[in-house]
Amino acid sequence: MDLKSLVPWVKEEMDKGRTKKDIYDEVGLNKYQRQNINAYLRYDEPAKDEVEEYLIIPEHVHEKRYVTFNGKRYVDVTPEFIDCGG
Repeated sequence: MDLKSLVPWVKEEMDKGRTKKDIYDEVGLNKYQRQNINAYLRYDEPAKDEVEEYLIIPEHVHEKRYVTFNGKRYVDVTPEFIDCGG
């Protein structure tokens, strides 16, 4: 039985006011098939735009500072490790 093909029918029946349990019992689905259809129903929902609300953009991006040690040039990462809390 192709569970993905049942998803539109399950949605229609739910829109009519039936519960998922009644629909699944009518078709005779086992526990795992019910879980899979529930997952398919969740995937078909449109994505929520909550991510945009919590987007954090850093106020200041540190410039790369270089340190010379024994004649070799290294990137100074001291500001990333030392935070004064302010």
